[in-house]
Amino acid sequence: MINRLLACLVALGSMHTCLEAGMWDSVRGVFAEADKPQPPTIKVLVAHDADALTVEVKGKYNLYDPFKNKLISTRFVGKNHLMQPLSDGLKWGEKFPGVFQLLIKPDNTNTTTLIDGIEYRGSLYVYDIGGTISIVNEVDIEDYLHSILSMQLNKPQSAEALAAVVIAARTHTYHSATTAQNPYWHVDGAKVGYQGQGITSRINGLDQALASTRYMVMNLKGPTSNEIVPFSLQVVQSNQERNAILEKGLAGLSVDEAEDLAQKGNHAATILSKSFPNTSISLIHDCPLDAIKDVADNTPLKP
Repeated sequence: MINRLLACLVALGSMHTCLEAGMWDSVRGVFAEADKPQPPTIKVLVAHDADALTVEVKGKYNLYDPFKNKLISTRFVGKNHLMQPLSDGLKWGEKFPGVFQLLIKPDNTNTTTLIDGIEYRGSLYVYDIGGTISIVNEVDIEDYLHSILSMQLNKPQSAEALAAVVIAARTHTYHSATTAQNPYWHVDGAKVGYQGQGITSRINGLDQALASTRYMVMNLKGPTSNEIVPFSLQVVQSNQERNAILEKGLAGLSVDEAEDLAQKGNHAATILSKSFPNTSISLIHDCPLDAIKDVADNTPLKP
């Protein structure tokens, strides 16, 4: 699958890399891991307005005050305590006087954190907002896609159809992350079906589809442009659902139609070109979200 897709992209001249220099060089201070570029991430609201939450880190981690951009401490063993908002700061087993925001950053990418028993990878931002706890999970976009697609897809798909679905979902995710108006999170996990990393995909081949199409997104710009402009779309199961989306002037991909086209011998790039004819496919390699063009009001696409 991937060789055919890449060959098609090369033939069309639609391969892009991130051309804007200094991407991760701009990551500053204690939040940076020098000499080791990190994959693009998305911030997902995973808890909101809670009186208290049990937070467990399974391994070494660093603790920061993100408001002051300050390292609080490095902890070499895990921790499992109730996270509570107090009048003078947060409490997580111990008190943090004057600290109303905490960043819990695992030292290893394989280290996970549990919030009331739900497992997450990546970093956690804890906020005391008006005497309640809200938590945002900053996670690798690929891990995020695995979670939401594992919940959304409910029946087997061929490799080419699954690749098309993954690229479409990744396109929407990049758009969501680059156009979000909220300064603290990009998407609400409850609204998009994000369940962290404690779930197993029900669809065979999803892991392979994510790996083989990594960094591939649809682009509103043509194949000769150096700009990368992802756009908003909805991935739905049936053609009927997609038609309803199109009637609203929005963009959408039907999983059933993608599978039908795949069964007729179409590869992923062709499947997407039929649903989104005015786009190209771009390959974003280790590209930061702030290097992707921001178009919150892009024109909806119609086939």
